Amino acid sequence: MHAIQRLLVLLMLCVLATPAAAQRVEIELLDEGWVNAERPPIDADEAFLRGAYAMVLDGRHDRAKVVVTRWLNENRGLDNQWTPLALLIRGDAKLADDDEYEALYDYEEIANNYPGSPEYIKAAERELDIAVAYLEGKFRKLLGLRVLSARRDAEELLVRIAERLPGSQVAERALLELGAFYRRTGEFELAREVYGVFLQTFPTSPFYRVVLLARIEATFAEYNGPQYDGSGLLETRALLDEYEDRYPGDLAVEAELDALRVRIDENQGRQMLSSARVYLLRGERAAARYVLRRLVAAHPRTTAAREAIAILDERGWLREDVR
Repeated sequence: MHAIQRLLVLLMLCVLATPAAAQRVEIELLDEGWVNAERPPIDADEAFLRGAYAMVLDGRHDRAKVVVTRWLNENRGLDNQWTPLALLIRGDAKLADDDEYEALYDYEEIANNYPGSPEYIKAAERELDIAVAYLEGKFRKLLGLRVLSARRDAEELLVRIAERLPGSQVAERALLELGAFYRRTGEFELAREVYGVFLQTFPTSPFYRVVLLARIEATFAEYNGPQYDGSGLLETRALLDEYEDRYPGDLAVEAELDALRVRIDENQGRQMLSSARVYLLRGERAAARYVLRRLVAAHPRTTAAREAIAILDERGWLREDVR
């Protein structure tokens, strides 16, 4: 069953119409055994909206939109407690009618105007599912045809959800989905930023280990070569240290992390070798000699170090203590 359909069924269980009796009588198990527990009577607005939602579940989406819109128009400005539920129902009717972008207007109204309502989180969950569908390639409609890219809409939705519900499971999933999308598209700088926010916001998340590994990967992948800033290599090394401190002896990824350290070492050596060659081209012999010697000392096992030794030897700068 599609995720959005599952959410519709869950909401149905919450607002399914009860018998038309003035009082709802339910059975509860107390210490004394099974007893009847009376609940407050259902009011006319609640009963009306339950009926409207039954229309959604019955496939009568258009009719549900009409009756709920009429109800909303009649109750605008009256501070009716059922308004957020009405907006959720109308949004769900649009969603069930394959008009998810229009549904977002109702969900956003809940998010902006009714943050304390029970429907607030439900609306965020609907928006999250719509955003994920957009990131997975679903297009927006134009004149009834799905031809408009909705990527930017999806990104904005996920960021809003993370901001509105900090620390929640909904926000956690929003950041995970957004980070995974940026990794798939090769936008490693954005992935690194999203994963950084996740690690700060959810330090006890069961996904922390996976996200830390993903941030390590994204940070290293962002490095573009010796002619660019090497701060990403330093950050990657620091993240590797953090991972090994948190998860010592993780044999599942030990070989990969060791290989990554070797690649970082080689890249840092290459960056220093590139700097030394620039100094040589400028005729700055002392600076070139210093960088080459530092390269050999800091990254002795790299191919860059071997090339540095060759340059030092060729120019007569190779001291006996440099191998």
